Amino acid sequence: MRRTITLVLFLMIIGIGQLSAQKVVTVKAGNYDISDNLDLEAVAYLFGESENLEVFEMKLNDPELRVSNLDLNYDGYIDYLRVVEVKEGRVFVITIQAVLGNDLYQNVATIDVMLKNRRNVYVQVIGNEYIYGRNYIIEPVFVHRPVIYTYFSYSHRPVWVSPWHWKQYPRYYSYREPYAVHVYHHHVYDYYRPKVKCHYVHKRRVHKAYHLHKKYHRNDFAKSKPNYSFDERSKGVENYRELSQRRSSRPNTERYTGVKAESNSRRKVQNEWRSNESTYKKEQSPARKTYTRRSEAPQRPKVNRSAPQKSITVSKQTSRKDRKPSVNKRTEVRRETPSRRKAKTSNELGSRRESSRRAR
Repeated sequence: MRRTITLVLFLMIIGIGQLSAQKVVTVKAGNYDISDNLDLEAVAYLFGESENLEVFEMKLNDPELRVSNLDLNYDGYIDYLRVVEVKEGRVFVITIQAVLGNDLYQNVATIDVMLKNRRNVYVQVIGNEYIYGRNYIIEPVFVHRPVIYTYFSYSHRPVWVSPWHWKQYPRYYSYREPYAVHVYHHHVYDYYRPKVKCHYVHKRRVHKAYHLHKKYHRNDFAKSKPNYSFDERSKGVENYRELSQRRSSRPNTERYTGVKAESNSRRKVQNEWRSNESTYKKEQSPARKTYTRRSEAPQRPKVNRSAPQKSITVSKQTSRKDRKPSVNKRTEVRRETPSRRKAKTSNELGSRRESSRRAR
């Protein structure tokens, strides 16, 4: 009986250990949000730097640029963002969608472009209401005319619809894990935010764009989690801009602790480096002798002022009037030309005739 009881207890302990090993614990930071993983100002900057929509899609998914940090399907990898375009006249609607599965897409943001004339082009970046909240609209201000404006001016070009789907991605795309949110924000704020200037507005300029947007409108992630919208995640806040403003008024939140800790660690390293450098310079420099008494210190040799000093003759400077004018020898010696020779001989003959007349 004792052996059977011990065997039963042993098997129960093993079963409980296996069940505890199969559990997966996921920790989510309460101060982070889905909208923290894709900065739309950085998206607007890349849009202005792209030659066409194909290059724009490549830059969104480039692992070196690190613009996107979205993982909506929670598979542990950053989602691929595809670009789809709808056109009607001079109005263009570019939709950015996250690929979540086989025929599963989630709209992340849209870009409205309207060509009013050759010079005036209106661009607005609108965040998806499920992710960024209501009326999260950005108007980028470009210093120079973007290259992509000429791409939209071509009337006979084909409309861009991304050919990539679930598990069918281009070569430049690679599966990579998302970064920590504070690391991603540190990269975006240092690299992209200084290069672009944006204004926040509350209304769309182009009313036609809202109807064109419905052609490729997909909200599969929102349908699967209807209770996880921006209004449910952050109640009492209109959109992501208001949320970021409230966070900035509370610097002790978890969003900014990572960046502050990193900056403090950098200051500590710099201070340590400076202290080490100063100690190294002190070690390399020759040590100075310290003297307790004045008699011990080396004294300068005394000068006998009573001894006769050597007389120093100072040459007087001659004034400009006393100076002799410099004579150029070349000007004194004149060249004897044939005309001068004739004049010289005629003068000599005249002097001889006068002397002969006086002698008579």
